[in-house]
Parts: sequence; C-alpha cells; structure tokens
Amino acid sequence: TMFPKFEDITKKQGDLLDKEFVNPKKAPYTLKTKIAGPFGTKLTTTLDYLTGGSLSALLSTEWTPVAGFKIDKLELQGKDGSLKTETTLTGGPLPEGLSFDFKADTSEKADLGINFENDVVTADLCIDMVGMKKYSATVCSGTGPATYGASVGLSSAEGFSVTDYSLGATYSVSNCTTGVVVSDKLSTAKVTAGYTVNADTTVVGTFAYPENNFAVGGSYKCNPDTTVKVKVGSCKTINTSVKQDLGNKCSLVGMAAFKLDNIGSPDFGASLTIG
Repeated sequence: TMFPKFEDITKKQGDLLDKEFVNPKKAPYTLKTKIAGPFGTKLTTTLDYLTGGSLSALLSTEWTPVAGFKIDKLELQGKDGSLKTETTLTGGPLPEGLSFDFKADTSEKADLGINFENDVVTADLCIDMVGMKKYSATVCSGTGPATYGASVGLSSAEGFSVTDYSLGATYSVSNCTTGVVVSDKLSTAKVTAGYTVNADTTVVGTFAYPENNFAVGGSYKCNPDTTVKVKVGSCKTINTSVKQDLGNKCSLVGMAAFKLDNIGSPDFGASLTIG
C-alpha cells in the first residue's frame, strides 16, 4: 500500500466538508466541460458566473506525448491571461518509484519537485527554481492502522534557516479514522474524525486550534445517482448540497448556504460537469 503525500494525510475526510458546498471565495455557478482533444489530449473548459454578472473562462489541457512524460496541466485563465503549467516525468531511465514534477506560472512561480514512493515511505523535495533560496521536504510512512508524516520548510536567503515545520498522523480502526495535523511551527492544529456508518452514509467532524472553529457534516447516498451532503459549524452557517449523476459522465450539483442569523436570505450555487 502506497502512503499519501503529507499534505493529503487527512484529505479523504477533509474533502467531504470542503467540496460541493457554497464557497464565498469561489464563483457560485460553474459550467465545466471535458472532451477528448487531438493527439491524445484532454481539454477542460471551465466557465464561472461571478458575482455581479460577469463571466470568467478557463481552458486547460493534459497530454502524454511519450511514455513516462506527461503534461498534467496547461491552463490559460481568460480573465487575466495568466498561464500555468504542470509536468511529470516518471519511468524510463529513472529508478522505480522516483519521479520529477515541474510547476510554473506567469507570476514568477517555478517549482521543481523530486518525489519518491514505495511500500515503506512517500517523500517529496520541492525547490524554488526562481530564487533558488526556498526549499520544502515532506515524508509520510506508517505501520498497521497508523499513518504519520512531517514537513519542513527551509530558506537560504539569509543563511540557512528553518522557516516552518509540521507534524501529522492518522489512525484507522474499523469504520473510524481520526487524524491531527500540527502546523505553523507547531502553533496551530486541526483534528479530523470520520466515521463510515454504512456504504451510503459517512459522518465527518473537524476542530481547528487556536481559532476554536469546528464543523460537522455528513453525506448520504439516497440512491446510486443521488448524494445529499450537509455541513454545520461555528461559522453559524448551514451548508447543503445535492449531487445528481445524469449519466454519460454528466453530473449536476445544487448548493445552498443558510446563515443562522439571516436564514431567510440563503446563498445559492450550482455546478454542471459534462464529460
């Protein structure tokens, strides 16, 4: 069993509370289409309906020109013309388990990642190729029902120094998984707990310190094509969503957020994915 990357150590439980809900930082209405393009490419078009009635378009593609080399993302943001690219090199002359990735954009970001994974450990080293002064490293491993890991940020701008470090661990037993990640030089913490009631129902809770924010939510699969999700927390907002699979790789998500101090004026959102 391969271990996750450190930043994904509690991702499975966290995604249930983070995705498919109204997010004030994102567009409320989204249309996403995915189609197969020429020369083995895959094209994704995302159209966001922004607050105020304006539209924002984003075009991205992925392509595997040769075995072992993949363009994971070549993304063009229509609103500001920004360009992002992500590539991966694996296999071929590289030892088994070793891969390289490169992520760059037009805001002077250019990160080279060196990744290694096997049945014992998953490790990553990221180098800022613009200034060659920032580095980060993560490692994740485990034994039995426990998974644990750590990350560290380094800088050579003014002498070699540690800029950040984090620790994290998860423990799974039966249908329950708990996890904790302590970040920002061990000054903040987030605890996550998830319980799978049955094949159709899952419940997740999170608690963040020192903000003392909490959230509890769950998902219920009414039938093979319909999933209902609910989330409530210290933000005094009830979030709900319904995801309907329409067939032929098409799905529709309807979302609503009700503020407890103004429950008569909910915020709505929706996303339609085709392909």
